[in-house]
Amino acid sequence: MNQSGGRRLLRGARVWDGTGRPPIFRGAVLIEDGRIRGIGPVADFEGLTDVAIDDFPGATILPGLVDAHTHLVGFGDGRPGDALPDVTPELLLLQAARNVRAHLHSGVTTLRDLGTPGRISFQLREAVRQGICESPRLILCGRPITITGGHLWYFGQEADGVEGVRQAVRQVVKEGADVIKIIATGGSTRTSYPYRAAYTPAEMQAAVDEAHRFGKPTAAHCVSIEGMTNALDAGVETIIHGVFKEPDGTDRFDEKVAGRIASAGAWVDYTVAQGAIRLRTLEAKAASTPDIPLSVAETDEMEVLVAYRAVREDHYRRLRSLGARFVCGSDSSWMWYPMGHFAEEIIESGVWGLPALDALRGGTSYSAQVLGVASETGSLVPGLRADILVVGGDPLHDLTALRNVQAVYANGSRVTGAGTGPAIDHADDESLHR
Repeated sequence: MNQSGGRRLLRGARVWDGTGRPPIFRGAVLIEDGRIRGIGPVADFEGLTDVAIDDFPGATILPGLVDAHTHLVGFGDGRPGDALPDVTPELLLLQAARNVRAHLHSGVTTLRDLGTPGRISFQLREAVRQGICESPRLILCGRPITITGGHLWYFGQEADGVEGVRQAVRQVVKEGADVIKIIATGGSTRTSYPYRAAYTPAEMQAAVDEAHRFGKPTAAHCVSIEGMTNALDAGVETIIHGVFKEPDGTDRFDEKVAGRIASAGAWVDYTVAQGAIRLRTLEAKAASTPDIPLSVAETDEMEVLVAYRAVREDHYRRLRSLGARFVCGSDSSWMWYPMGHFAEEIIESGVWGLPALDALRGGTSYSAQVLGVASETGSLVPGLRADILVVGGDPLHDLTALRNVQAVYANGSRVTGAGTGPAIDHADDESLHR
């Protein structure tokens, strides 16, 4: 990153601060010593001296994005999680370094990782601390807590029974975990039972109680109604995926459980873009080679994705109507979702009916709140870290503007190589009077 000395003023067509307030047109953000010192109309900063100026004509200045759900070691090339044990830890660490760089350059300045094998994520954080690689701010769970043979068991923290679960939580806390992820149901892991609850209610309660005893928030992987019920009973703060399925795989929106999610104030990380990424890839492939049809397997996969996403969208809208709170977490680099594309999660939330303001907050200030870092980042408020994204266009009216990254600032320093937009650097304040 480029280290900027002294004060710097960012000016754009509009500034959106990440809160519920409307944008400031022809706005500016003043940065000093890595912190935000002021925000307002450009006219408010007339007369400033000894300030460098970065101009972004036609652009929107907004908080750096906060991704509530990543897996740092994946490749995003379709390989299942079960294939990751075939990759050496050394290569996975290198891939994690590449992944966090891609996320940073796309505008993500803080991320929460929800599952990596061994101590890889903690080693990465130490590498970042030593300046070996660049990265967003890292909020880490280390290894998720799962039953023997359960989803993600190959990441290395299997635990059974109340005492076993307590010990597992203590172990990952010892290693540096900021959040405890609990695998409440099965998942894509071959040895797991996807739509059945993994932990008993007593085990779930023990995991949450132990996490809270150390002041650690919890997040639970839930792809069944029973799993969500157990997580809610135990007091889990974030419901991941939020899939309404019976043990036999039947889709059934449970109004009672959905109402409990809303009334409990739990956050739902619905991972809306995971399937969309793959579906768009297949659609693009079919369109680009009309003379070469998709394979039978690809055609079948598309049909399954379209049907599944129709059900998921319906459940998403019904959850919203009951007052559930959503946070944006990409679940990249899982399966076909490479890191560096977190914006797609925010964009897809808008496609499914979430107002642009709420979708943007789900990927900035709301997500920072969920991760416990709202006092440091997630909004453009004086005193907070100057974690800033600049995009061409107006994402409040068109969320796809998030794809047009012009610049990224982390802790007040512009990230070298991130974005393509011009920044006109002035040595004095004359242009402030234009």
